[in-house]
Amino acid sequence: MNKSALLIAVLFVTSGCQPPSTPESPTVASLPAATAVPPTATTISPVTLTMTIKDNECTLDGPSTIPHAVLTINAVIDEQKATESGYALGTLKEGKTIEDLKAWPTAVQPDWFNLIHGVNEFTNGLHTYTYDYTNVATNPPLYLVCFNSNPDTGAWMKRAAFGPVELK
Repeated sequence: MNKSALLIAVLFVTSGCQPPSTPESPTVASLPAATAVPPTATTISPVTLTMTIKDNECTLDGPSTIPHAVLTINAVIDEQKATESGYALGTLKEGKTIEDLKAWPTAVQPDWFNLIHGVNEFTNGLHTYTYDYTNVATNPPLYLVCFNSNPDTGAWMKRAAFGPVELK
């Protein structure tokens, strides 16, 4: 008898050589309710930029780098005379920089500025806009241009340009 057959025989004998039992019918047991396990990823808070347009001045407060998150832009309009004010949010075509945008002499959109959203407001106060950048496929830097119209002539004036705001 070879060693393998002998080992199998020994195991069989030592296991008690009991006759096979009749299989029991399966029983249905109630399972405990599944418990949801929260994801371990950290939650990213929304990011806020505040653009203030006051008469012929424009400022932007907020980070220059934002995570892939919900971006809120608060446009605070504080004009002494009723006028139309707003901003343009966009990206620049390859080869253009913030310096090109700052040097652009008018409020007319240059062909190398890719507009994402334009905002025009006619009243003073806080105006809030939200952009969802949580699932963007690419990371183009964002740029903002603020403008207002001259209350006497209606002519549009570019007041300032800001950027880049990097998505990381």
